[in-house]
Amino acid sequence: MTTVLLSGFEPFDGDARNPSGEIARRLDGERFGRRHVVGVVLPVEFGRAARMLLRAIERVQPQIVVATGIAATRAAITPERFALNFVDARIADNAGRTPRARSIVRSAPLALPSTLRIDRILDVLSAAKLPAEGSVSAGSYVCNDLFFRLQCALSGISVRSGFVHLPHAREAAIENASAWAFDDLLRAVSELVAVA
Repeated sequence: MTTVLLSGFEPFDGDARNPSGEIARRLDGERFGRRHVVGVVLPVEFGRAARMLLRAIERVQPQIVVATGIAATRAAITPERFALNFVDARIADNAGRTPRARSIVRSAPLALPSTLRIDRILDVLSAAKLPAEGSVSAGSYVCNDLFFRLQCALSGISVRSGFVHLPHAREAAIENASAWAFDDLLRAVSELVAVA
């Protein structure tokens, strides 16, 4: 049995819901063939989110880690190809912090790649008629901070890991033309967990 650790985030920036966290909670304990999912919901906080995810990795000992978050302006599922060693917050995290234009880990590389099977994910989601496209980076907010710290921690270890941005859910987003139905987001994450 392969264990997949799936993370999502709590609500932030005034939203009442965050579908990434709701999906991680919903899929916790699910099985997809020989893959067993453990879901965790993380705080939208620089540094703390990564520490909590790394503690979950120590506890669960997964073979695959799929971290997810919301990119409200995107209309497709977007697996991120690179984590950047850079943060620049345009809004405060849930602890009120706004780090500006600085490195995440001193002396670490400028960027680290995802080790998820991104092209396979894109093929499977496209075949399922779920819009998906690769993305170069996860931006410069908490999602990227988490992604970079995750890739640093797992560098040289045989655990596949990466970050995937999801569109917002229609049920949670007001007047957002790029939002998806929550059930479609849930189906897309289930599909990608099965092949990641």
